[in-house]
Amino acid sequence: MSHISTLSTLRAHLDQLESAIHSAKRKVVLRDLKLKRSQGRRKLNLILDPIARLPLELQSEIFALCMPSDSSPQRPNYRTVPMLFLGVSRLWRDIALATPKLWTRLRMESLPCEPGFVKFCRRWIERAKCMPLSLALQGDLVIEDNIRDFLDECGHQVHHLFLDVDNSVDAGASEDRLIKIEASFPSLKTLSITGMSGSYPDDSVGITNPTDFTHLLDAAPVLETFTLRHLHKHYSSREILSSSTYTSLERVHLGSTWNDQWASEDFLGYLTLPSLRDLCVGEFYDVEEFTAFLIRSSPPLDSLRMSPEKRSREHLAACFRLIPTLTTLTLDGVYNICVVQQLNGAAWDTILRTLKRRASRHSQLKTFQVACAAPVQACVARELRKLISDGLEIHVGELGNEPFREDLVQVGPPLTDLG
Repeated sequence: MSHISTLSTLRAHLDQLESAIHSAKRKVVLRDLKLKRSQGRRKLNLILDPIARLPLELQSEIFALCMPSDSSPQRPNYRTVPMLFLGVSRLWRDIALATPKLWTRLRMESLPCEPGFVKFCRRWIERAKCMPLSLALQGDLVIEDNIRDFLDECGHQVHHLFLDVDNSVDAGASEDRLIKIEASFPSLKTLSITGMSGSYPDDSVGITNPTDFTHLLDAAPVLETFTLRHLHKHYSSREILSSSTYTSLERVHLGSTWNDQWASEDFLGYLTLPSLRDLCVGEFYDVEEFTAFLIRSSPPLDSLRMSPEKRSREHLAACFRLIPTLTTLTLDGVYNICVVQQLNGAAWDTILRTLKRRASRHSQLKTFQVACAAPVQACVARELRKLISDGLEIHVGELGNEPFREDLVQVGPPLTDLG
């Protein structure tokens, strides 16, 4: 009853203030009345808003749960959280500004950008206090002074960095790096570089110099995951710099390639990765180069996903012998072409011989996956059945994002269709 009485009293008081404001003529009196009206509205909101009755810790947690489940950086927008919170009420604004985790993800698009936007982004990052940041930069990444200063200020907090590279720079006309970021990222865990342009792959972005990516790896001493997609090389020689060692890198994913301009072994030729556990590579041609990488790095590799070029498949056994720690092997297609449609009898013979050798030696290999949209040969299906009975998990089918189940019958084409 007292709650209703308080509401009625506040609303009546606000109505009186509204009438007084309309009739007031002196500026001092008007300003005083508007202040009292603002205070009255705030008291009314505190009564009507259930969030106002919660402690700040719960208020902040509720606001954090309203953030997108996707953890990638987001473009500032007044119609989406967290900026949406700022316009609801003064209370909600105070809660949002007092919740650092709302301000830890930021996407800066259409670089280079206006100084005013950089100032806005600086305020955004300040609200995150000392929390780890996820930052995405999109556009022309030959960074100007205002962005460079911004990165120098927040680089120590960035744990996840996403670079979407525009190809507006004429790669053939300049020897400058396509990605010109000189900041240090001492806490960086994840680095993703993606070429973005109008119609990939015909307009995929070109790397003009290997230092386009190696200088970023050098600036991130604790980097664990590195992804490179939609990029090809514009340089002709791989003798530009020697191999560098990165002891913290555990996951390397090399995405799309196009024509013969960029091959996975060309990239791996620059690296020594003694801690690598998860490797996903695109199409490669030179098995000797890939073998040299494995010998040089001697990594404790758990998972290998690869798209070997047709000419290299008969030599894969030599590579596999260098990875005794492997638990999951995936042969994937390139350009949306399934591997099984390209494998000849000799290649299958090599693969099956390698799998049998692993099974007989009680190795750590537990899962074998291969892209397939067409039935495999009957003799191959028989050998796969034997390996399944020996305990090896095999998936023959389209390799999507869904988790793979244990046996060929449940996941891939029925065994009766394989032969």
